[in-house]
Amino acid sequence: MPKNAGNRRRLSRIFLFIFTCLLTVIFSLTWVTAEEEKPKPKPQDWEIKGIVAALADPYAGVRENAASKLEEYKLDDLKKQIPNYQDVVNLLVKQLSPPEKEEKDEKSLSRRAAAYALGQMQAKDFAANVAALLKDSDTSVRYYAASALGQMQAKDFAANVAALLKDSDTSVRRAAASALGQMQAKDFAANVTALLKDSDTSVRRVAASALGQMQAKDFAANVTALLKDSNSDVRRVAASALGQMQAKDFAANVT
Repeated sequence: MPKNAGNRRRLSRIFLFIFTCLLTVIFSLTWVTAEEEKPKPKPQDWEIKGIVAALADPYAGVRENAASKLEEYKLDDLKKQIPNYQDVVNLLVKQLSPPEKEEKDEKSLSRRAAAYALGQMQAKDFAANVAALLKDSDTSVRYYAASALGQMQAKDFAANVAALLKDSDTSVRRAAASALGQMQAKDFAANVTALLKDSDTSVRRVAASALGQMQAKDFAANVTALLKDSNSDVRRVAASALGQMQAKDFAANVT
């Protein structure tokens, strides 16, 4: 046997070993699949006071905008950062049930805005009030209710949220999958896995992400199938989810 051929085989084995080690290291880390988000700024006192005042505005649209503003800031100690925190939360809970005299669209907007704000304020003590909106006739209300429960990490209501995985509306299915991921509600991983074959790209992407958050390794093979998805974002998130699961058995599929 030529001496060079033997050397080539030894080198091939060495390179194969190094490559395998690299894949193992990659899968032992939590992958960052999106561009790093800019850190949220801490709000000034005057900014928070303005938001709190807007949350009490008589027009629900203003309250919804105020809730979206809350999302822009780093709020790591809500009860200290938001003056009269409990009073604000109590007011928002009342807004979940607007007066009958209001127009239908305004009432839906009020429920949506209140759920949105309660989620931002992580008012988990009132998760049951928000969960009641999961059966609302308005699509956007169901969406914000599911999202809020996810932000609260209200795992006690995971079963209620899981029911929305079969909702007729794409955004609601997506919100439900995302919420279950935030709750790390692994008991419902099989339900979320069904959405990996959803016709909507964003639903498949969020379902894969949720399974990654749950570290639902039992469903790694299902996520692996998305590595051949026609959408690049879906493929990227599927690879990330496998990393979060530390699904080393599927490392070869990622390359």
